[in-house]
Amino acid sequence: MALEKTIQLDGEISLTDAYHKVIQIDINDLGQAGRVVVAIYKDKSTRDANENNYVKTIGFNFGKDIYPTYFAQTVFEASKTNPKERAYLYLKTLDNYSDVKDI
Repeated sequence: MALEKTIQLDGEISLTDAYHKVIQIDINDLGQAGRVVVAIYKDKSTRDANENNYVKTIGFNFGKDIYPTYFAQTVFEASKTNPKERAYLYLKTLDNYSDVKDI
């Protein structure tokens, strides 16, 4: 599971069909907050060749407004999904990821 989207790097370099992969999810159930970290690769074949060969990583923090909808344990149980699947659903609600393609 991943997302595909063109991304601008340093304002001048454009990566068409960049491969966006969730590599870390931190959930604080007590504080109802957390963070999703995405690694961005030139493309899927680059990621398949070496998972450490990403161009950059981006972190997205979430709080009490997002937690109950996407990351609460009850949501995982009711939807029969896991944190990674929920992280991708959450990312697609963000402006940065509104026009992505599922891979």
